[in-house]
Amino acid sequence: MTKKTLKDYGFELVEVDKLIKADWNYKTDDEKKLKDLQENFKRNGQVENIIIRELSKGKYEVVNGNHRYDALKNLGIKTAIVCNKGKITKAEAVRLAIETNETKFGVDNLKLAEAINNLQEQYPIEELVKTMPYTTTELNNLLNLINFEWEDF
Repeated sequence: MTKKTLKDYGFELVEVDKLIKADWNYKTDDEKKLKDLQENFKRNGQVENIIIRELSKGKYEVVNGNHRYDALKNLGIKTAIVCNKGKITKAEAVRLAIETNETKFGVDNLKLAEAINNLQEQYPIEELVKTMPYTTTELNNLLNLINFEWEDF
């Protein structure tokens, strides 16, 4: 039995210049979130892949990851980590985008607040705000959940 490699599952490196944003992408743009994502990339690198499909002439359409693509391009990063789904149809690409974008799990805000509180021991709020999708006010509101008297409510 041959051991499968990442390439066998479609994972590879592709030049950012070969990627094209999907004009059918239904996700909204948000300059603040894009800035946060770019700061996150500066801190952590690209930790989530971009899902692509093959087009003609050596180009690839971004199926899931248009904002990650924007961040890479804006930062001048030349290579993206992708999952290449091959020559799938547009309908297959749209379905895959919806399935991978919309099967996210909910957030337990109290556990999130506890995690942020623990991070605060090592990182000040001002630093966390730079790479997280929250404002200072939103982080402080989350932290207030920890001190709230839930039994009195």
